[in-house]
Amino acid sequence: MHPLFFEVVPEWKLKQIIDAQQLYSGYRSAVQEAEEYRGRLNWEKANGTQYLVSTRYDGGVRQRKSLGPRNDQTEEIARLYTERATAVRERRAALAEHMDRQVRINRALRLGIVPPNITRVLALIDKAGAAKHALVLGANAMFAYAYAASVTFAESIMPSGVEGPLRDSRSLLRIATCDPKGLHRIVQRRIPSFARVEGAPSLLLNHDGFGVEVIRRDAGYLPEGPDRILGGDDDFWKAEVHDLGWLLSAPKFEQTVISTDGRMAVLTTVDPRAFGLFKTWLSEQTARDAASRQRDYAQATVVFRLIEEWLPQFALECSGQVLERAERAVRDA
Repeated sequence: MHPLFFEVVPEWKLKQIIDAQQLYSGYRSAVQEAEEYRGRLNWEKANGTQYLVSTRYDGGVRQRKSLGPRNDQTEEIARLYTERATAVRERRAALAEHMDRQVRINRALRLGIVPPNITRVLALIDKAGAAKHALVLGANAMFAYAYAASVTFAESIMPSGVEGPLRDSRSLLRIATCDPKGLHRIVQRRIPSFARVEGAPSLLLNHDGFGVEVIRRDAGYLPEGPDRILGGDDDFWKAEVHDLGWLLSAPKFEQTVISTDGRMAVLTTVDPRAFGLFKTWLSEQTARDAASRQRDYAQATVVFRLIEEWLPQFALECSGQVLERAERAVRDA
């Protein structure tokens, strides 16, 4: 591949990135497991009998549940829970220390390529348990593909302009979710500098000018009409690309990424094939200006070349024809 599009990550740096990603995966797993032991078990007396009571908070709401009167079985439950909770919290604390050190290593070795605002927002969404339904759209998706293929993209294909249905701006993080209001609350509660923008209810903007735009997607969304997707992934690729709804129905793609300040997060976006096909479709829309179509074509091209060279597990038989169509559309613009 021409170096103007992407460069392969050096071997020494690749090992460091892999080690960092593995550590983050373990830390993330420990944090999620610790969430399961946030509550506590206590013995409480009622009507002369002791009962084992579970107390936990879910969304700020206190929940209590009796697990039964004190006997050999409930005493064993209490013992096992206490032992496991202690072990889980110790593991999380130990991995947190390792993560603090790894962040400094990531920054010192310049392993990160993602803007810090992006990983910060994604990490807090993940911590709040909302990452499962949050899908990153736009050029920021290319950071996930870059780390998956162990390459870095050229600045020329990562523009900062904001336009079109797929906004290509690293000063804007565009997320599709089933619960826009809930995601807004998460971001504003954890990062007070984010505020709503008058006239743009879906947009939050911080004091650095970084924005988070949230668009609604229906759970299990499938477009209506003759292009309706009928089943699994194989059927998806038979559907015709026609709008953003098609993109939201694409298979998901998940990748751990590193920011320039060393912090890490999991970026969930669309399958790289879907990204490339959608960008190709955009490049064929004659209503768009030539510069935008050329940018769309460049991004489609680089992602398909990336699949061809470094992500063969995502090979798409029609990719060659798709690229020819995109090139012809841009040439005729």
